[in-house]
Amino acid sequence: MVSFARLTLVGSLLVCFAFPALAQTTPLLGDTSFQPTQPSASQVALGRELVLNSGMSRSFNAMIIQTMTQINTTVTATRPELIPDMRTVLTQLQPEFNKRIDDAVDRVGRVFAAMMTEQELKESVAYFKSASGKKYVDIQPNLFANIGPIMDGWSKQNSYDFMARVREEMKKKGRDF
Repeated sequence: MVSFARLTLVGSLLVCFAFPALAQTTPLLGDTSFQPTQPSASQVALGRELVLNSGMSRSFNAMIIQTMTQINTTVTATRPELIPDMRTVLTQLQPEFNKRIDDAVDRVGRVFAAMMTEQELKESVAYFKSASGKKYVDIQPNLFANIGPIMDGWSKQNSYDFMARVREEMKKKGRDF
């Protein structure tokens, strides 16, 4: 089972690595100079196409499967007699919730459309339709499976080092914790 934290990491990595044009136009926290525009219909269509061609939409399906798994695990942990019926119900409901993927694609596509020019969207879509872009999308699952543990270790080490430095600086101020 994929953890929520892992999916969040994968989503973050997707945005950071898969969309360099977006990363270059996204404001830093607190920067209010960036104002998204009202996108045109063609920008919205291109944004949607970008979500689909970039492989990002695959993560929406993974989230539905993860939710189903979590519900099943949570309910059947204390009520194992429900396992057969739970499997049937979850299988029955999956198509209903898979329809929501299209809504997520539209919503994320609108975000791209509001944050990128039509030309930037066209160039990004063209990249993901190219041989290199298709290869990039194809290797993403394996790439993120390998990046996940690296980022977990990096994050833990940063957290440890940051806390050590905070304690050190606080100690200089006579505050020990």
